[in-house]
Amino acid sequence: MPSSQARILGLLVLTVLVWGYNWVPLKIAAVAIDPFWFSAWRVGGGALALFAVLALTRRSAAPPPGRAFITIGLAQVAGLVLFSTLALRFGGVATVTALIFTMPLWTAVFAYVLLGERLSRARIAWLLIACAGIGLIASEVRTTADVLGALCAIAGGASWALGNVLQRRAAYRIDAVRLVAWQQLAATVPLVLLGAAFGHPEAHLNAGVIAAAVFAAVVGSGIAWLWWGIVLRELPANTVALGSFAIPVVAALSAWLQLGTPPAPLTALGLAVVVAGLAGSVAATASDERREARAVEAA
Repeated sequence: MPSSQARILGLLVLTVLVWGYNWVPLKIAAVAIDPFWFSAWRVGGGALALFAVLALTRRSAAPPPGRAFITIGLAQVAGLVLFSTLALRFGGVATVTALIFTMPLWTAVFAYVLLGERLSRARIAWLLIACAGIGLIASEVRTTADVLGALCAIAGGASWALGNVLQRRAAYRIDAVRLVAWQQLAATVPLVLLGAAFGHPEAHLNAGVIAAAVFAAVVGSGIAWLWWGIVLRELPANTVALGSFAIPVVAALSAWLQLGTPPAPLTALGLAVVVAGLAGSVAATASDERREARAVEAA
């Protein structure tokens, strides 16, 4: 394996570990800080970090062409961040991350509706397996707080998926850091307005909460997004997608180790089934693409 490819794979592993662990500081901050204002801080801090990268590397920071980046930012960033923060306020890390990462399931639905993409029988079968995993996770949802957390997590995964499909339809061909920076800036505005309308600026701050909030904003929402853009540019999409399915597993293990909250047995089993089903769906997609490519070459 060339050293450059090994470095990129190492960066993928690092990104997965950081994003997986990032759910722990998110949980800490989401409980201590108003979710609306914390969401605005998280996204606004990430935007500032990315614009700083653009300035330090002397790259263009001009707005992307058109207005599609605003809609994408609202769905892919504002919706995901706000719903995931609310979900963590009510629910546990393992349950929330497992349901957030049903994103590929919702992506398949939105891609069918908005882009006319068809699903093969193999992909449908794997996605149904993922749905069975969601059922196992749902069986552990009992209290009102658990229900609210689960619903917000599912909404976050669906919002993330909608943003992904809208971004595919927009087909931007610009610097990924510049695009994400403007998407996060566009998402910050409505989050600040929601905070002003419905939030409460008070927070229960201590050194741990401040460190968690800074890590989530600068590293989780800023630097890690930069790494993610590099990985997406250098590695096959299916490789990146398969790697990303380790994020909820890392999140559950991190919460167990640091917060002392092991996942319930059926939640852990459901998480494993969801990851297996979504990974199988990605593998089936790759197989379908290779089959279509061979058919084109043969023609």
